[in-house]
Amino acid sequence: MKNPVITLIFSLLLFFSQNLEAKFKEGPKVTVIYQSQMKPSQVSLNGKALHLELGEKIKSFKVTELSGKHSYRVFLQTESSVTIMDEGPHLDLTDWKHGLSGEVQLQEKDGEFLYVEQFSKMSFPEVSLSEMIAAAKKKGGERWAKFAKKCNSPKEYPCSVAPSKFTLRVEKLIDGEWVNQGVATLIPPMGC
Repeated sequence: MKNPVITLIFSLLLFFSQNLEAKFKEGPKVTVIYQSQMKPSQVSLNGKALHLELGEKIKSFKVTELSGKHSYRVFLQTESSVTIMDEGPHLDLTDWKHGLSGEVQLQEKDGEFLYVEQFSKMSFPEVSLSEMIAAAKKKGGERWAKFAKKCNSPKEYPCSVAPSKFTLRVEKLIDGEWVNQGVATLIPPMGC
């Protein structure tokens, strides 16, 4: 007959060793460093998106991995979408048309990859007022369609075009070759 205490101890050791092993097999993580004194945020590659706080400006990104120090490259791509504002409340048309920047390689300085603002150089696709009204009505109903009717273009109040997603692609130097490690997705707040 087996001793239940020994069985329990063995089971716990097995459980913790598997969790520890899984932890060390995790790939790189990206830490978002802000311009303010706000605590940095961490996001996993190929995991859930990180929703950024209103008003926080990104300073840089740091890539870390539990298994030691490695060489990385980080690429950034910015997506923009239309938001329709009603002073405080707003409707973000993130499932509609987008502006998309080219992918840029971020410069590394002191172990951090410096954020590059791409939005001011981006264009947004040509859209008609009727298309914008239809998109607002589909997502938010008649109330938001009325606000969309007040816009002369996607960039005129109460409409605005703003960054809606940042995609970071990370590469790691392995045996002399750059190997894609995955992407991290950051969602900035839109509207006012």
